[in-house]
Amino acid sequence: MTTEKKRGRPTKAPTPGERVSLGLRVTADMKERLDRAAAENGRSQSQEAEYRLERSFSDERLFTSPEMRFWAIMKAGRFAQEGQFCAAQKGHAEWSDKEWMADPDCRLKGTFDVVDSLIKDVASMPGSSIDDMAQYIESLKARFINHLASAGRIEIKAKFGEDDDNAR
Repeated sequence: MTTEKKRGRPTKAPTPGERVSLGLRVTADMKERLDRAAAENGRSQSQEAEYRLERSFSDERLFTSPEMRFWAIMKAGRFAQEGQFCAAQKGHAEWSDKEWMADPDCRLKGTFDVVDSLIKDVASMPGSSIDDMAQYIESLKARFINHLASAGRIEIKAKFGEDDDNAR
């Protein structure tokens, strides 16, 4: 039995750091989307494809399961939806994500919508203790106040009782 010899130039093992060719077939729609993204980002088609592939591998490291990735995307979607809604309410429906995120009101509404959705998730969890949840919410409240103080947004003053007046 004879083995058929491969046609073409023999392949070499890639040298680390060297660019190598990758043959890839995609649909016409995917090629158009890739070309459009490459033009918008000032990259070649090849650079855009490599960037997006690299991001997908990074996502795998961040989101260790499909469920985690889905959950994170849903929360990001809530943030974007509320921020865009706020911009539209302010008469700026045309604002990009960058623009509405720079607006303190829109960013705050988006952030608190995500926090609210997280609280709803926790409240609907079976077996979670009401007391534990209330204690954790108080802890979040205290951390939020500390972050505001650290950012110089508020000043925390110690409150002393009548008996403590001489202790100052």
